[in-house]
Amino acid sequence: MKRYLKIVLSLLLCANLAASDHIDGPATTKHKVGDLTDLFAFPSPMKSGHMSLILNMYPVLGKTGHFSKKIDYRLIIKKVNIENGEFSLGEQRVITCKFKLPPVRRRAHQHTHHSHTHGHIEHTKPRATCTTSNGLIAKNINNVINNQDESDDFKLFVGRRSDPFFFNAGWAAKTSTKGIIAEAKDSNVMKNINVLSISIEIDMNKLFDGSETSLYAISAESFTQDNRVSPERILDRVGRPEVTNVSMVKQEGDDELRDLFNGERSFEIESSNAKLYQERLDNNISYFDGLDGKTNWDQKEKEKLVDILVDDFLVVDISKKCNGDNFLDIEKSLIRNTDHTSCGGRKLTDDIMDTLFTYYINSDKGERIKDGVSTPGKMPLNEFPYIAGPYKGFAAWSKTQLSKVALFLGSLFNVL
Repeated sequence: MKRYLKIVLSLLLCANLAASDHIDGPATTKHKVGDLTDLFAFPSPMKSGHMSLILNMYPVLGKTGHFSKKIDYRLIIKKVNIENGEFSLGEQRVITCKFKLPPVRRRAHQHTHHSHTHGHIEHTKPRATCTTSNGLIAKNINNVINNQDESDDFKLFVGRRSDPFFFNAGWAAKTSTKGIIAEAKDSNVMKNINVLSISIEIDMNKLFDGSETSLYAISAESFTQDNRVSPERILDRVGRPEVTNVSMVKQEGDDELRDLFNGERSFEIESSNAKLYQERLDNNISYFDGLDGKTNWDQKEKEKLVDILVDDFLVVDISKKCNGDNFLDIEKSLIRNTDHTSCGGRKLTDDIMDTLFTYYINSDKGERIKDGVSTPGKMPLNEFPYIAGPYKGFAAWSKTQLSKVALFLGSLFNVL
């Protein structure tokens, strides 16, 4: 029963089918606005020395979905050096974003024929304040694009946008769990899906009070507090895409590790849990390595990749050019013990599925593995906030409704 239900859910929503960090565990399914779907980090194409950061959340956003004052978000950024063939993490800055929902206003309407006064609810927009750990501040109102008010220390956008992630869900499911490299097909299940988004563009010299490095590590978290005196509770975290839904995919008989992994604090993985993640990653990369009938991975290089993936963060060099798909470029250079030549990180147009599966399956020693989907449903903007505007119309509405059915069935039968 569950097996066939999963097939139905894949057609409706792509739940549990490697949609980047979307719906990556039972806990995040229950906290949609806390479910981090994707993190992007790349050098600003408009300003030298600036970094663009985009954090998306709330998969399959409906028309009434919005940010919550109960859930906050933070981006953790560390300086990075490469020493003795490893990433050496240094000074840290944190950008924390909080939301306030102004009181709902009621506006009176007078009906002249019957002399009745009715209250009309007028919804107001969430307001965001993002603050850095060294005192920089930016504020914005939901869905308002501005070019940085004079009172703001960096650019900030918050609001509804189209989901930029793109992939073939059926291809990913078969390739990740069925022992075959599926046939490529241009079928982007993420088209007509919206998310909430936080987009930031910031001067890295200001963020680090004068920075001598160009290499940074970035991770993100959503968190909440049950009450004012209770400790923070991590709801989700994200660094590189597909760590939970592909790299650590649950094969038959495996324990579910996604909630445990998502609940770790960024850059502070519990050592006892790290062993569980390392074992799962090692087994899964070995699985992918065998899909083309060859053994392409050297054991030492595979161990190095596993260690990199466990400590989950994007790595960006803002002094290097971005050319083509640059996702994982810096990590690959580290494993090969060569100097990196691109910006790394993750851009909105990076085809991370083809890059990731090619690397896992043939260690970049063969032809590029393709799922058939090569671009986002909506192409990015050429200027801030870069991520394209939301989908509208019947197609977007119907996909949201189908997702509600899928999520209900998934929770009912415990298959998410």
